[in-house]
Amino acid sequence: MSSSWCSAGSFEDDEEEEDYMSDNFLAKCTSEVQDIRPGMPMSYSAKRKIQLEKKKKEEKKAALEKKKQQPSAKERLQEGLERALEESNKGFAMLMKMGYKPGTSLGDKGEGRVEPIKVEIKSDRGGLGLKQMLMERKREKEQRYLARMKKQAAEFDPNAFRERKRQEMLAKQLEADLAKCQRVCYSLDTKEGRMEPMEWYFWPPHLLPTEEDENDTCTTEDAEARANSSNSDTVDEKESENNEYWQVEVRVDVVTSYLRHAYHYCIWCGTTYEGDEDMADHCPGTTKEEHDS
Repeated sequence: MSSSWCSAGSFEDDEEEEDYMSDNFLAKCTSEVQDIRPGMPMSYSAKRKIQLEKKKKEEKKAALEKKKQQPSAKERLQEGLERALEESNKGFAMLMKMGYKPGTSLGDKGEGRVEPIKVEIKSDRGGLGLKQMLMERKREKEQRYLARMKKQAAEFDPNAFRERKRQEMLAKQLEADLAKCQRVCYSLDTKEGRMEPMEWYFWPPHLLPTEEDENDTCTTEDAEARANSSNSDTVDEKESENNEYWQVEVRVDVVTSYLRHAYHYCIWCGTTYEGDEDMADHCPGTTKEEHDS
């Protein structure tokens, strides 16, 4: 019995003590901030310094709170502009002597203003009328933009737009076909031992022989003869190139015809035939459309 009573008594004592992990225990520890640093006791000057710093922080905090509660200069100015004139105002007193009544309009017949002109405070460095001028310019710019968009919408032709895009796609496809024909023609000509193409557009531009290559491979007599006889031809070729005399579609037809007659090769089939009869029997035609169909 004695042992059980002792254990019960100790359990009650434990319940009366506060738990050091509870919030109440932490609040009690932090409620009273004291100097618990080890060492000698603090002197009066050190304690006084701490008290002054604490008081200075409290005063600074109170000043900030007071400043937040007070209205700003802009708010006070706006409040003063919105407040009606009082009878103590000299100008208002003069109006009252001349027969003016609050809430009525000015003038003998009562056709004047009821409310005074509002004051607008300028905070920028722009001149008078600058804001209105900028707004007018912005409005004119918007009107010009809307007029241009309306004009484009009125002049827009969907059929013409589709036709132009179709022509652009066809031009890109023809350029790709011509590059393919030029590569094949260069490969077959070099296999046959040809040193230069029959026409300047039969080979890719970057694979055309230069003047240095011609001087290395040709004799002096051949070079002089070629220089004397082909000056007019080169000039004509450059003029035709600059003036786009040869259209891409015509060049493709010429190169494909050359490959068919010289090598029995069809660029659209990608096949070299044994002869004209074999090509006529197995090749669908001379154009790309005949092969696609």
